[in-house]
Amino acid sequence: MTIAIFDDFIAILIIAIFYTGNLSTLSLILASVAIAFLTLLNRFNVKALSIYFFVGVLLWFFVLKSGVHATLAGVVLAFTIPNTIKGKLISPLKAIEHNLQPWVAFFIIPLFAFTNSGITFHEVSLGDFLNPLTLGIALGLFFGKQIGIFGTTFLLIKLKAASLPNKTNWPLPLNNTAGILRY
Repeated sequence: MTIAIFDDFIAILIIAIFYTGNLSTLSLILASVAIAFLTLLNRFNVKALSIYFFVGVLLWFFVLKSGVHATLAGVVLAFTIPNTIKGKLISPLKAIEHNLQPWVAFFIIPLFAFTNSGITFHEVSLGDFLNPLTLGIALGLFFGKQIGIFGTTFLLIKLKAASLPNKTNWPLPLNNTAGILRY
């Protein structure tokens, strides 16, 4: 999980660094004020998500106008929403994550990917999607991510540099890996 999160964090940093335009000092100051206010809300254990949402929209607007990629506003907002609340079964952050997950996975991420990649569908046919180069890139990205994260995790666990989380194990064929890796 850490590898996947770190991979996404690096992607966000790349977006922030290489897609940053001219900077607006006033917008950066206003964004900093919004971040400070969000931090205070968290510090005083404010639970009302509507306040976080309102200030988060302002933060997004200020970051957008600052010249820094607005994706960072969402990351900062997520860091400020309380993740633990005493006496509640689910924290505000986890509740938001649970409710937004289908929207993010099936709408926001594909929309973000297409709008920020410069892909246009003008004069695109189904045959273009079946082009060997297009299929190779798509399959390489999909399987490369799966193999890379799984392979790295598997190797780190087998080399005893990491361990599986409590109450988890490998599927049956991977439980007995004596024939795969011998040290």
